[in-house]
Amino acid sequence: MSFFTRRNPTKLGVDAVGRLAGDNYRVVGRIAMTNSAGFRWQEYHLRKNGGGSRLLVYEAGEWKLFQLFEPTKAVPLEDLPLARDGGLLRLNGEPLHVEYVESSKVLYVEGEAPEGYVTGAESRYINGRLGDHMIVISWKGPEVEYYRGRNLAEFQVRHAFSLPAPNLWRRAVEAFQMSNWSLAQVFWAVFVCLILALRFADFIPDSPTYSAPSPTVTASSPGLAPGQRGELDHLSYQIEAHALVEVRRPGQTFVRNEYTLVDPSGATALLVQGLDAKSEDWLLLTPESSLAGVSPLTFARWTKGKMPSGQPKQGNVLYLFQSVARTIDGARTEDPWRGPGTVEYGFLATTGKDYLFVRWTEERAMHYTGTRLASNVVAQAFGVRASH
Repeated sequence: MSFFTRRNPTKLGVDAVGRLAGDNYRVVGRIAMTNSAGFRWQEYHLRKNGGGSRLLVYEAGEWKLFQLFEPTKAVPLEDLPLARDGGLLRLNGEPLHVEYVESSKVLYVEGEAPEGYVTGAESRYINGRLGDHMIVISWKGPEVEYYRGRNLAEFQVRHAFSLPAPNLWRRAVEAFQMSNWSLAQVFWAVFVCLILALRFADFIPDSPTYSAPSPTVTASSPGLAPGQRGELDHLSYQIEAHALVEVRRPGQTFVRNEYTLVDPSGATALLVQGLDAKSEDWLLLTPESSLAGVSPLTFARWTKGKMPSGQPKQGNVLYLFQSVARTIDGARTEDPWRGPGTVEYGFLATTGKDYLFVRWTEERAMHYTGTRLASNVVAQAFGVRASH
């Protein structure tokens, strides 16, 4: 058995523990798989606290979480061998769109694998779509298993299990593992990537991956507190809550003040101090409903620069960030934070003259639009001294 067959392309190992998709898990096994075309992937056997298990699949830099399920109306066994790429089957009385049909083989097992996973075991499988769900049907003879899955963003898995960000060499080794490349081809691929990285380093966008901590800049106190009242943008507001939020972005770590506001009608707003470590200006933000249908996973794929086409909002992402609310004081009509200590991800963008502020976890996304205000405008509105 070769080194590349046994080697784990990620830092997720057996016995690792973490919280993923709202549940606590322990990794009890790892299975290296391949198909007839030589494409390789990893399946991590997760055991849920309190019972139950999941399969966390890693392939070509992407993560997917699958759960075994029993269909109410299975695909007839005789139809499975007849399935073809792009065809249709019926599962639970609904159309299952077949994306591709392949055969799989277990290359290596570490730790505890689900039943039937032994080195050398082969089976057929179908990857398909049933509505919004990924479906995998695996069968060998009369034995059939059905899995329902969904995509996970890389940051979700890294955060859940405290994994480091993948580096260039690890990506190259992974490319070798998941293809039929020779070692010489991998070497030349790495060499070309290094040359391109040096040549175009100035054009690489910001990423919510942080290789080293930077000095933390602490926000000055603006003198605002829950209960105070003021008028901003011709609307009367009362401060409901205050949070000290630590923000990390490439090259900067700083702590800023964020306040939830409520007007006489009960409508809420978010008042954020500091666009970056050096700015004392504010953003007055109100909820943006046009992005309500965009999932956290979609936002996690956005990068610095022009927003993806086809989205409800268009503009330019200024930077991506990671944030943690360190302290929260006061009651909230609407909670823009997930509680002290919870890691969130986000970006700040411009859409014409307005700003778009989006922050998310794997469970939810919060989106706001608003305008920039000078520090003295906010200070005068609430009757406090402007910070300098």
